[in-house]
Amino acid sequence: MIGLHLKFRHQLAPSLLLMLVMLGGESAGSESTPTTAVSATHEGMAQNPPPAPVTPSENSGNDVSMEAATVESASPEAVNPTGAWELEQALTRYRQAIGELDAYGPYNEHASEALYGLGETLKNQGLYNEALTTLRRAMHINRVNHGLYSLSQAPILESIIETEKALNLFEDVTVSYDRLLNLLLRNHGADHRSLIPVLQELALWHVSLYQLDDSAARVDHITSANSLINAALKNAEAAGELDTEAQIDLLRITALVSLFASRHEGDQWATALDAPYSASADPEFLSVSRIATLSKTGFKKGRLAHEQIIKLAELDEDTAPDRKIAAYVEAGDWYLLFNRSKQAMEYYQHARDLIAASDQAQTLTEQWFSEPVFLPAVLSASDSDSLPSRFITAEADISESGRPSQINLLEPSAESGVSLRRSALNTLRQARFRPRFADGKAVATTASKIRIPLVH
Repeated sequence: MIGLHLKFRHQLAPSLLLMLVMLGGESAGSESTPTTAVSATHEGMAQNPPPAPVTPSENSGNDVSMEAATVESASPEAVNPTGAWELEQALTRYRQAIGELDAYGPYNEHASEALYGLGETLKNQGLYNEALTTLRRAMHINRVNHGLYSLSQAPILESIIETEKALNLFEDVTVSYDRLLNLLLRNHGADHRSLIPVLQELALWHVSLYQLDDSAARVDHITSANSLINAALKNAEAAGELDTEAQIDLLRITALVSLFASRHEGDQWATALDAPYSASADPEFLSVSRIATLSKTGFKKGRLAHEQIIKLAELDEDTAPDRKIAAYVEAGDWYLLFNRSKQAMEYYQHARDLIAASDQAQTLTEQWFSEPVFLPAVLSASDSDSLPSRFITAEADISESGRPSQINLLEPSAESGVSLRRSALNTLRQARFRPRFADGKAVATTASKIRIPLVH
């Protein structure tokens, strides 16, 4: 989905979609609107303003002055008050500011900034429906004041995307990503380095949708992800100044896309040009690669990506020891996913040698080899500071080769329905895990706790 011009109309797998909705979050169909505050005074807000990230203004940069009320900028981490009373006070002050700004007209420029701060606070407190309504209003006012293609709306769009993901509004997420990408294209062009993280995110998003979509057209997500990651690689090559960590992240997603391309069956004649998500605003993004070709070259492309990750980690003197260890561990994971256990164990052993030579051997051993890990690891990782994903949780026995058995599904629960549990069980039965190690060898694990995010 580069430069999407066709609205996302894929039919997601009904059982998996239902599972996502029932595993948590507010109902996507019950939008609510911010209420007007009545308990805060203008003087009180000026003395104790609510923490708020502020969208950059084209005219004033990050220095924002409000005539009717003052909202100070802060990092997103600062907008999460610890108690219910503090939260209510922050929300009250935001709404007071917005109410006062509304007196200057419905499209007052500073109202967008206050609405963005309110939306971020609501989002970080899990009030997603109200957050989405608020953030969309913030973006509308921003576009009225600064134009349809102002970069000042980018932070609002990013927050909208996170909120739509939390509400399982997959179609809306895809459209919002398209708006963000086209915004960057309008301002920077197709080969600018600022597109790289967005292209990476989009590729990962399509991998998530590929796993949720059981329609005949699901291959579109893989060809699209391939086009996106190829564009990111091209931009990275043109930029020529990405740091090691950024290059490694890009190569990890390249390998991930190659994995799913190599495993796809059917639709062998589908190409990226057939996928509505690959319809690009810039012809340079289009990738004429049949899925049959991607399937045949997937293993090699991923292997080369992991070899390049190891090379980057070894050559960069500033690379942290755990990053070098990760490079070898994930290369081992790659071979294990393709049932090449001998090569996998060789890479795991190299990682273990690096761990043994470090001054944190016990901590690093526990981090990487003390329990089974769902593969690929890039999909099993979950940032605790990010919005909550939807999870499958279970207990299972994991063999020394990483195969699960004796699966006891914990979530979704029995009350969620038979089809819901069946979908979750199928996901687990087809999974592969990095096994636990003990005394230098891979060993079986009984009743291992498993937690797998479904949306990234």
